[in-house]
Amino acid sequence: MHVMLDLETLSTRPDATLLQVAVVQFEPVPAGKVLVDDAWNAFVDPASQKGSHVDIDTVMWWLGQSEDARRGIIMGYGESQPLGTVLLDIDHWLNDLGEFDKIWAKPASFDLPILQYAYQSMNLKVPWDHRQGRCLRTHLDTHSLPLTQEMMAHDRAEKLLAEAGHKLVKHDALTDAVVQACEFQASL
Repeated sequence: MHVMLDLETLSTRPDATLLQVAVVQFEPVPAGKVLVDDAWNAFVDPASQKGSHVDIDTVMWWLGQSEDARRGIIMGYGESQPLGTVLLDIDHWLNDLGEFDKIWAKPASFDLPILQYAYQSMNLKVPWDHRQGRCLRTHLDTHSLPLTQEMMAHDRAEKLLAEAGHKLVKHDALTDAVVQACEFQASL
């Protein structure tokens, strides 16, 4: 099994303030399992991230996103947890999976360094080996996913999310992780 990671943040720097983290397990085969019901998804309390970066351009970008995306972040704030708790929970979730082959992100140069920085800032060990990180954007670029397959992947993700009681909302970390897992599978 592989895992797909997605973050929502208030900056694009490695020391970005985290808002939401989601990780979903999936089979790296066409139309394989995407375990939405077993996904890990949490909102992070910005106040628990002393010294993390907030970028005004990213805040303005958030203000330009859909009402559903903005509402999700605002509503999630009420359920947010301290950064240390979130990171330890991710670690436990990944350990409970046992072995996983790869951790994917779109792009890996954004999500993985931010989460690695968060672990290091809390003096915690990053729960994956650096050789496991993979970039979905690069993978999709090299596999030339036709628009019809991309749309089918999006439709499949929407169905999987609905079956698990979630709505597809662009720039929600759980939604994006599921869509990205489906895009990977469609590219094979």
